[in-house]
Amino acid sequence: MEKDKAQLAHARLALERARVSAKPSLIDKATSAHERALARLRRSEDVIARREAALRTAENDLERAHARAPTDGTVTVRGVAPGRRVEGGKSKLFIIVNDAVGRFEVAAAPADVAMVETGDRASISLEAARGRSIEGRVTEIRKAQNVIVLSAPDAEERLEPGTAATARIVTDQRLDVLRAPNEALRYSRSRNAARVSAEGENFALMSFWVLRKGMPTPVRARLGLDDSAYTEIVEGDFEPGDKLIIGERD
Repeated sequence: MEKDKAQLAHARLALERARVSAKPSLIDKATSAHERALARLRRSEDVIARREAALRTAENDLERAHARAPTDGTVTVRGVAPGRRVEGGKSKLFIIVNDAVGRFEVAAAPADVAMVETGDRASISLEAARGRSIEGRVTEIRKAQNVIVLSAPDAEERLEPGTAATARIVTDQRLDVLRAPNEALRYSRSRNAARVSAEGENFALMSFWVLRKGMPTPVRARLGLDDSAYTEIVEGDFEPGDKLIIGERD
């Protein structure tokens, strides 16, 4: 392009000289040379414009060719193979797990899944670290698969994929209540059990068996929350010193 500019400047100078000399033949010749030089310059400018556009396209393609992770973490799944064509925004390339956040998928019974809500607190016990648990919350509920997803952002150590754990999810909580061990419920269930509904909540009305003056005595009670180890006693005719019967000796 610099060469074309130089030729155009030379042709322009020759044209000016021809006009000064006032010779028609020289003017025509210089005018033709000037027009040819101007045409070459415009063609060069068009070529440069096309090449600059092609360069911008190539730079954009190169920019899109890089896969950038939205967060720090570990790649656990690669969804594409080298050489495979992908579509922007549609192809799943990788699954990245944030090392600072523990993620657990819990298989649960349909009845339990129906009781859980996003945001519920959970206590997660790691099988590899007996006696140790971490706190988390429910972040996703997949009702079709009966899976509850827990997130534990305060995990103190890096959790390897596949780490086995047991979770206890708190769907409701009541403090300072009277409770009975579920062993007593299992013992009493065979004698008398019935389900009733009161005030929009599900309660169980049944008889506990207590030891009074050395004799087994049934006591009616209305039950509330159950955490699989203990059950809340909402009301019942218990007396101080009553001992719940949880089984019989052979």
